[in-house]
Amino acid sequence: MKKILIFVLGFVLILSSCKLNNDNPNQDDISGDISNDNNKYVLGFGDYIYYKDNTKDISNIVNDINNLNNIVKKEINDIYESKYQQGLLDLFNINNEIKMTINISNEQLETLDEYHAQNNKESYAVCSLDIELKGIVYHYENVGIRQKGNTSRGEIFDDNKNIMLRHYKLSFSEEFDDKYRSDKFEFESVEHQEYQKDRTFFGMEKFNIRWNRNEDATYLKEYYSYEMYRANNVLAPLSNLMNVNMNIDGNNQNLGVYLAVEDIGKEFLKRNIKAEYNKGDLYKLGWAYQGARLDNLSSDLFGIEEQVKEHNRYKQICYPYDLKTNKKTSNHETIKSFINSIIYTNVSDYYDFFVSETYYDSVINYLAISYLLGDPDDLRGNYNNTYLYFISGTNQAIFIPTDNDRALGSTGGTGNPTSHHGALNNPFDNHTGYSINDSIFFKNSILEDGNDKIKEDYIKAINNIIDNDWMSISKFESYFNIVKNNYSDNLRIGNKVNAKEIPFNLIEINDPSNGWNMTISEYMRLKVLTFNNYKTTENVISKYYFRSDINNWDALMNYNLTLVNGIPTIELYLENNVNYRFKIATNNWSDEFNYTHLVDNSLCESVGNNKNIMVKESGKYKIQIITINNEEKLKITKIS
Repeated sequence: MKKILIFVLGFVLILSSCKLNNDNPNQDDISGDISNDNNKYVLGFGDYIYYKDNTKDISNIVNDINNLNNIVKKEINDIYESKYQQGLLDLFNINNEIKMTINISNEQLETLDEYHAQNNKESYAVCSLDIELKGIVYHYENVGIRQKGNTSRGEIFDDNKNIMLRHYKLSFSEEFDDKYRSDKFEFESVEHQEYQKDRTFFGMEKFNIRWNRNEDATYLKEYYSYEMYRANNVLAPLSNLMNVNMNIDGNNQNLGVYLAVEDIGKEFLKRNIKAEYNKGDLYKLGWAYQGARLDNLSSDLFGIEEQVKEHNRYKQICYPYDLKTNKKTSNHETIKSFINSIIYTNVSDYYDFFVSETYYDSVINYLAISYLLGDPDDLRGNYNNTYLYFISGTNQAIFIPTDNDRALGSTGGTGNPTSHHGALNNPFDNHTGYSINDSIFFKNSILEDGNDKIKEDYIKAINNIIDNDWMSISKFESYFNIVKNNYSDNLRIGNKVNAKEIPFNLIEINDPSNGWNMTISEYMRLKVLTFNNYKTTENVISKYYFRSDINNWDALMNYNLTLVNGIPTIELYLENNVNYRFKIATNNWSDEFNYTHLVDNSLCESVGNNKNIMVKESGKYKIQIITINNEEKLKITKIS
């Protein structure tokens, strides 16, 4: 049928059937029909394109679209490669000003309201789209639109029938045939349905648009987060700002500036991972139950999101591990094996586990950037808002971030659970989100008691990202100036829209304890300063030193604790059955650590009334001051 359509619909295929194929990503031949009035290029079934400048000769459109349809292929490394059609790269190019109008009837908006009331999350209403990009307007009929998000969903209309801003998912290939619909969509013909099923926007079937819910005056923090990930060997969606309008039965309303975000699914994997590696299991890690803690193998935690009807309402069944690919063939064994290794691998063996079962450099960079962004609602902060993908052929795990709208100090007045926007979290902190992170995955890898080699690489990764200026206000400001220039005239909200106009501004709140959005330069400054106080540095002396009768209770330089991965550390050879009467003190002797501060007494015991420490076996020991639940404790580890 598809090959028949090539000849029947012609040029339709440059946008409608250019889904990327794993083995042959080349586009179809181009042909098409100029409309009778010579001002449109007709794609088929109500879809068409035209020049915004109506003085341009429409006959040139074929060459222009042919260039936009070319696939730009770029090899990244042994696993990743970029395969995007030029038109899609233009859509997600921050230098391009984009305007999109959602044409929808009041009846269909009320349908969206009805779907929300029924918790019917996956049903699409019908709209049409006009996307204005680089002087060309693309018009599509019968595009699917539904609300997107968990806590961000809500009523479409307020009590005065004004439009409420919402996140939306838009689908070019929606067939409106799910079993939960109250109405049945009728296609003109079988050919129309086939056309709709194959239709894409330069290879993209769906994408998401997100309103500025947190009233971020830069409009840029989430976009910048994805760019930071992508620039540092971590898969993340492409995104870009756009001005979104909603035309309701001919009444156009400006919704302001939204963020368009690439949808993460099978097609995303094809565009970003080489063919032999892009057929693995993809999971969305979410908020259901206690979130995706990666430390529980209960079978009811793994599944495919679905809706069931209860008492004439639909109930959404969600899983913390929601399978997005291979839905008919996967038995969840790959992810269960991964979690099993997380649970039962000793801390000392965690580096070997990471190297063998994760795509190591990408995962380390993911963890490093997560720290720098300070998002309390990501995997580290809230066991949430991340995709987990298993590379086909190796089953190694990689993490793909999503929904970073609370990154870089953005809170929208809802406050931040760390009370300081995450700007003062050290890299080993176990409280970067809504609760203490006690997930085995994080505890055994990058938190205080984690594997030393992983922590060392994690610190190096943070250093590299900072050294490459990603925590530099000048880099951020260079992006900001582009989007401010493109969209500062698009901020006036329509008179029937219940929303606040947020002017572009780099200055917000400088006090990290204030619940509103934090000024980006102040967040970056404090975050880097906090990190620099903890990072791995050779021969940096901490405020602690070792006092004992073996050094005549003196503060000799070679008995000072130095910072290793930010942790005050000293290594000493100690004999058993010797009462060393040692203590760890601060430089002013005001605080001494003795037996009562020990994390674990399995290697040593107290001696006498002074709580001095005697080791049980001779050997080399590592003595550290670590922080557990904001309390400093003495940790002693036998090295050899």
